[in-house]
Amino acid sequence: MSFVTLTRDEETELQEIQLARQSLERFFSSPSGKAGIAEFYTELAQSEGSTLEVVQSKALAAIDELTRAFWVLDRTSKRADKVIRWSENQMKQAVSRSEQEIILNRVNRVNHRIYSKFVKIFQSIARIVDASWNYLPVELQVMTESLAKRLYLREQSILLSNLHDDYFRIVPPNFRETLKGLIFLVFDTAERNKGNRKLELFKLFEGNEKISRLQAEAKSPSKTEVGLTEIKEVVQKLAELPNVEQVRAIANNPNNLCEVTFEVLPSNINSPRNGELAKKAISLVIDAEWKLSDITNNESWLFGVQMVGGFEFNPNENRVVASSYVQP
Repeated sequence: MSFVTLTRDEETELQEIQLARQSLERFFSSPSGKAGIAEFYTELAQSEGSTLEVVQSKALAAIDELTRAFWVLDRTSKRADKVIRWSENQMKQAVSRSEQEIILNRVNRVNHRIYSKFVKIFQSIARIVDASWNYLPVELQVMTESLAKRLYLREQSILLSNLHDDYFRIVPPNFRETLKGLIFLVFDTAERNKGNRKLELFKLFEGNEKISRLQAEAKSPSKTEVGLTEIKEVVQKLAELPNVEQVRAIANNPNNLCEVTFEVLPSNINSPRNGELAKKAISLVIDAEWKLSDITNNESWLFGVQMVGGFEFNPNENRVVASSYVQP
């Protein structure tokens, strides 16, 4: 169970942060059309007894750090969603108590890493707010306040629900403390600086720049090509595990390799060693799933493992996308 799943706002916000970074950098390096920006940062530099170049550099550095934080936040939120979907899918397929315990142990270890990552994200955003709030365009300040509000409302809804006890049992104390610290810092900083002059960056583009979309977006590699290569490697690795007779990968949809079940046929389906075998197989498959998520920048990969006593005849052999044996 994850208590940090947010909305998909982070993905849109990340694009806006990247656009703000591109916009400022373009205006800083061009003498044309940057009067409003230069005036704002010149005034800020004078108030700090610094130079325009130093303040501009600090502004870009703050936005870079905010970009990284929101990028990791978006990826980690999606990964938390994936853990939930994966565990639900695996628990449905589990046929024994030992298999269920293996899945739960894996989920607990993954959740620990996820919560640790969220703590680092919140600490990073807190540093930006504490040291660089006034360097940020007002759009990014509002965006950060919106995030803090979503986090606050999310926690309050949990505390007022029947998930209250699970929340305090599962979520690490340092996560809750860091979360509360970030929320307070954002709201307090925004309130204390309410009267300060703001840089409304996107307004400067109206009439001469289009800001509705990023001008260039990186294209993800072909999911089919990359996915099939990785799936074949996983099948080979599974087949090389001790006490494994054969392995095959079954796609839920032969035209979409994102959801695949790896069927593992042990040498002896009743062997007491199959619990350890299932543990190793699940670990290999999850690592491959997350590797593909990172390579393709796509979080729709969902792999599962099933220990079987034999391979059932499949009238649609196209669903068998990879195997450790020669297919007829």
